Order: sequence, then structure tokens, then C-alpha cells
Amino acid sequence: YRVLVTPVYGEANEIIGTFTILRRYEQGRISTSDKSLIVAMAQKVTQAIQNSYDPITGLGKQKKLESQFANAADGTHVLVQILLKEEEYLLEQLGHGPVNRIHTYIAEQACQSAKSALNCFRLDDGSTAILFPNANVDQIYLKSIKLAHSINNKSFLATNQDVRPSVTVGIAEFKNDSPVEDVLFQTSMANRIALEKNENYVQVFSPDDDLIINQRSASKILSTLYEALETDLFELYAQSIAPLTSEDQSPHFEVLLRLFDRDGAFLAPDEFIPIGEKHNLMPKIDLWVMEHTLARLAESQIVERFPNTVCSVNLSGQSFAVHNLTHKIEWLIKQSGIAPENICLEVTETSAIADLGQAQKFIHQLREYGCKFALDDFGAGLSSFTYLRELELDYVKVDGSFVKDMLTDPIAAAMVRSIHDIGSVMGLETVAEYVENEPIAQALSDIGVHFGQGFGIDKPMPIKEYLSTWVLPEVKYG
Repeated sequence: YRVLVTPVYGEANEIIGTFTILRRYEQGRISTSDKSLIVAMAQKVTQAIQNSYDPITGLGKQKKLESQFANAADGTHVLVQILLKEEEYLLEQLGHGPVNRIHTYIAEQACQSAKSALNCFRLDDGSTAILFPNANVDQIYLKSIKLAHSINNKSFLATNQDVRPSVTVGIAEFKNDSPVEDVLFQTSMANRIALEKNENYVQVFSPDDDLIINQRSASKILSTLYEALETDLFELYAQSIAPLTSEDQSPHFEVLLRLFDRDGAFLAPDEFIPIGEKHNLMPKIDLWVMEHTLARLAESQIVERFPNTVCSVNLSGQSFAVHNLTHKIEWLIKQSGIAPENICLEVTETSAIADLGQAQKFIHQLREYGCKFALDDFGAGLSSFTYLRELELDYVKVDGSFVKDMLTDPIAAAMVRSIHDIGSVMGLETVAEYVENEPIAQALSDIGVHFGQGFGIDKPMPIKEYLSTWVLPEVKYG
């Protein structure tokens, strides 16, 4: 035979096989056109493999699964999704090589369970899926428990340590006319519930499950958060922080974040903030707020008219640990032309003491740059006055739960007075939250609290409106 061989390449441009033509010797020499043909065919094979098969596990990619859905026979089928837990952490600790070996092992176990590699797939998010055509969900549930057990009990030697990966398995039953994206959403939801439950790593999707309903709502909010960061669905509001014991005529206000979904429905901060924290989105949200606040301040020219303006912006505790975030904030302030002295960054007591060392470093760097700092919600956490000494601050904000009850609860009034007295000795100015009416404001003024904030002074309004119509609220006590 005369033999003509040309390579077939994988995604990393490595040779993964060959395309070969054999011609009987007596049929003559291999021509130039034969060579052109085999090169063209090899290129098509290379492209088909790269488009259709995962280079790490050899499983079909998500497009292959989608084509299987399109051609599914009548009846009920089951999709299983296997998710490697804490993959980001494993990548940081072990690197890609060991983690790829784990994924390869998961793929091997999946193929054994399915009894056919043609029904196993590597999805776009890196998880592994198994399609069980014409299957009973109860039988697949038992198979999945056995599959998860075989993976969770496998140890891998990596960087001189014994690693035991852990997976969750989400299961969804569907009809042949079900959209693939709906079924994948259901298996993902089931996986999230398995992660939440922790004690059971295999979960079947059920639309009536309360946890599934809550997860679906959380997933929608998470999607809205991502969209808000990309398309500016967030809106900034402002609320005055009014002087209670002085005649200062400079604007002092807090920037508040509001979120509306595409349908215009309002999402309260206590709905989206916990989900943003869970998915570590708060540093990005903090930077969005900072950038857009500075832009509003610059375009309004309020600082030019009132040089002593103080604009307070909230920061999440997650931002303390982000490398170089202080430099990003400094750069944003510098680009805006606003003086750092006009910016006050608010951190909550609970987030500051959660990692006191990180908080101290973060606050010190930005105070050196010129920013002010306020400790928000003081009294809501462990309420140790020691933390006031440990942190470099300008303001301490008394938690509103004490302020709103101070006229009827002597202990609440004593807490407000104690926080103000200690703060004053330390050179801090005090701000009372939840000032709901004039009698509370008068009582705070009598104590000597410097500023008040709440519906009794004014309500939040869009920041553009606030800045364009700014007048000092006619609330002066003392």
C-alpha cells in the first residue's frame, strides 16, 4: 500500500490522532489532489472534534447534548448533572492538572453509570451531564447515589497531599418536547439545593419544593444583579444627614442603592444584598456605586458651591479583602476631580470586626489618602467600645434600633447616650439613624448627638434630584 497520513489537532493544538489514506500499490502514486483532499478532510475532522468534544474528558460538549434533546424520542427521560464542589478552591490549591484528572475520573464514572459514552457530556459550566433516555427517575436516583458515592470516596494524590473531591448531583425528569435550557436550569437548581442541604448530595428537582421555589427566586435576583452591573439597572438615591447641634450649612448625605428589575419591580436591599454577598459580587457593586456617585457629584458641581460637602458611601466587608481595591477607589476619586475629604466611607460594625486586621489596613490606607470613615450600625453587633479605639474613624452611627425606641425605653436611651459620650471623648462625631419624628430629634439634640438621619428629617430621593434641588432641611434643634 501507499500510505498518506495527516495529523488531526485538539484544542491545545496538540496532535490527537491522524487521518489516513491507503492506496493499493498497483493503483499508482498518490497525487497532489489526493494530498489536498486529505488535508481538507483532516481540517474538517479537527474542527468537528474541537467543536463537539471536550479536550479534557473526551465527552461530547453541550452542543451534542442539545442535539440529543432535539432528536429525543417520545416518552419520559432523565437528565443528571454532576457538579464538582469548591472547584475554584481546588484550582487555587492544586492547579489545573490535578483538577483535570478529577474531571476525567468523574467522566469515567459517568460513562460507566450510563453504559455509553455517547450519553455523557461536559457542559459549558464545566459540570458533567448524563442523559438517560426512557428512564424512571426513581431508578436513576439510586444510580446517582451510587455514582456520587464512588466519586466522593476516591482519593487523588496531588502536591504531596491526599485530596478527596466531593460532588453534588442534580436530577430532572422531562418530556421529549422540553427545552434543553429549562431542564438544565432544573438540574442546576437541584444541585444548589443539594449544596444548601449539605447532608444529602443527590437531589431530584421538584417544582413544588419550597427550597426550589426559594432558589428560583434567588437565581432570578442573581441574574438581575449581573444584568444591573452590565447595563446600569441600579439607581442611586440620597438621604440627608442633618446637623442637630450646629448651624452648619454644608450638604451632608448618604448614598443609598436601589435596584429595579427589567419589569420595573423594586428589589429591597435586604433581598439582593445577601445574594450579592453569597456570590461575592459586593466588591463590584461597591465600585459601581463609588464610580457613579462620583460622576453625579462632579456633574452637579455641588462641591464647588459647598466645599465642605460630605457624601457617605457604604462599603461591604467583602471589599476589605480585595487586593488593590483601595487603589481603585483612589483612582476613581482622582479621575472625578472630587477631593477625598468630601467622601465618607461607611462600614458596618459587624463587617469591620469580622476581619479586624483587614479592616484596619483598608481604613488606614484610604484615610491616609484623605477619605473620612464612619462606623455604621454601631450597637447592632457585639457592641464593644474597644473597636472604636482599634479603628481610625471620623463618625460613629448609632444603630437605629436604639434611636427609634429611646423615648419609651430607658435602656435604649442610655445606650444612645453612652455611645455619644464615648465617641465624643474619642473625638468622633455621632450620627443617629432612624430619626422618625421631631421629639426623637429633640431628645438627640439634648444629649448632644451631632447629626440625625431618618424619615423625620427627610426621605430618600433620586440622587440627581437631591443634588439639583439641595437645600438644608429646616430641622435645627438645640
